[in-house]
Amino acid sequence: QENLRRRLGDHHPWVLAAAASVANALVELDELDEAVRLEEFARLGYDRTGFGRHPDRALVADNLAMTRARRLGAPPTGEEPRRRADIDLELPDL
Repeated sequence: QENLRRRLGDHHPWVLAAAASVANALVELDELDEAVRLEEFARLGYDRTGFGRHPDRALVADNLAMTRARRLGAPPTGEEPRRRADIDLELPDL
């Protein structure tokens, strides 16, 4: 992710997708504080680039809410648990 940030800038969609993916891996490792930091970075990146209504921004916001709830030890509700998601990227053929 750091290499992408240096080459593409903080708010490039690939950088934001990478942050969201790394955050998902960190949640699996129970490193919730760092996951929250990355998810907040990604969500703010979408807001700053004018993609505040983009579906990927909503996905990151949902993941962030789940991470925050888990960090606080929120008990499961009676609803079917939501699943964390990664952002799908379509890379152009070069």
